[in-house]
Amino acid sequence: MQCSIGSGTRRAIMAALVLILGLGGSAGAADVYNACSKDTTSKVRPGSMMANTSPVCRTGETARTWNQTGPQGIPGFSSCAPEEFDGTAAANTFAVLNASCSGTGKAVGGAAIWHTPFDAADNGPFYLFPRSGVMWTIIPWNHTGSSQDFRFFLQCCQ
Repeated sequence: MQCSIGSGTRRAIMAALVLILGLGGSAGAADVYNACSKDTTSKVRPGSMMANTSPVCRTGETARTWNQTGPQGIPGFSSCAPEEFDGTAAANTFAVLNASCSGTGKAVGGAAIWHTPFDAADNGPFYLFPRSGVMWTIIPWNHTGSSQDFRFFLQCCQ
């Protein structure tokens, strides 16, 4: 009797092994990370990422190197911090929440999570819309039969 494993299963097993091996030891201060990025998009090819070893880049790729710390912050800003906003979505409906950075901060990113009945509950999707340099609108769809709370995090930089 022969057993065959599909490519999706093999990928899942490999990802789990990489995670387990990666958690086995922390990166040292002297570790250098290497990867190949596509010349036209600058996106790193995931299979090429290595620590302390240089990958073989393909035609149309460029070798990249960085250390564990990497670049700090977002170019053009001296500091960044998330600001938290709470909201509630009624049962089986959309909610709307506008969030703005306090002070002179600029909004550079956002994320949301359902808070009830527990953090990261699957109560429905979130739709995020950058409105201006300081404001984002979040529209969650609550597909449950009861009112649900959510949190929105806006990354604000100065």
